[in-house]
Amino acid sequence: MIKVISPIGFEYFEKNIQPDSLKYVAPRFLEFYEKADDDQLHAEFQKIRNPRTGEFDTFFTVCKPFKEHNLLLTSSNPISGIDSVTRRIERIAGEEMYVRKHFDEFQSLTKREKQVLSRIAQGFSNKDISEQLYITLETVKSHRKNIKKKTGIPTTAGLVQFAIAFELI
Repeated sequence: MIKVISPIGFEYFEKNIQPDSLKYVAPRFLEFYEKADDDQLHAEFQKIRNPRTGEFDTFFTVCKPFKEHNLLLTSSNPISGIDSVTRRIERIAGEEMYVRKHFDEFQSLTKREKQVLSRIAQGFSNKDISEQLYITLETVKSHRKNIKKKTGIPTTAGLVQFAIAFELI
């Protein structure tokens, strides 16, 4: 397999690694390679095209540097087949990818916007939020509008998913 991948180079990764995995996981593998010695290992969950199905499945990938030969040996194994655990791992891996993808948006929220978002996700009305945080109803509406703008999420359901991913509830 190494002989197949090496000549193809980056094209292999573009074709077989799901774009979000490539964007967020690949830099961490490269950073690991630059800093690690040959005795260390690094592991990640990532979405890789399954050669049997052609679909992107969750794989557990472990890598080990061999700097003497300028290599980063990787082994990727699908996590399917252990159904009771697979769904949980895929959910967790999906949440991790979601957090990576939306981290900048989360960082752009103010402390008060996070408080308002937490209460939105818990199902409180604007009136309830204004009473709990001692702010006006108009201020709550303004925070809600700013949260939607900063996150790019137009729906309450989407905001709930965002709040859960960033452990605001």
